[in-house]
Amino acid sequence: MDLLRRQQVSFDHVYSNNLDLVIGVSGYEKRSPYLMKRIKLGNETRLVLGFEERLNEMHRSENDRIFRALGFHPVIVSGNQSLDIESLLGHLPDVKREELNILLDYSCMTKPW
Repeated sequence: MDLLRRQQVSFDHVYSNNLDLVIGVSGYEKRSPYLMKRIKLGNETRLVLGFEERLNEMHRSENDRIFRALGFHPVIVSGNQSLDIESLLGHLPDVKREELNILLDYSCMTKPW
């Protein structure tokens, strides 16, 4: 698997793309679900990363609830270790295309992620 291109996009650009995978983060900050509550979601696979740590701090429970209501599948991982990207891509249904469009909201990710 090769990363062909990455691009930081604006809100408007997100609406015009056909996404295959959307990844958000349910952290303890209130802003965690901000982007996902504001974009139009379609038939893409939706994953939300949740920290193993700080499960009951600040807004974490409310963020988890919001992501569940938006149809996100939780993936609980340590915020202190790097992510296994291939494992995350394993959540995608069998896709027979050469390129995938993935939206990754990294605004609440830890540095190791």
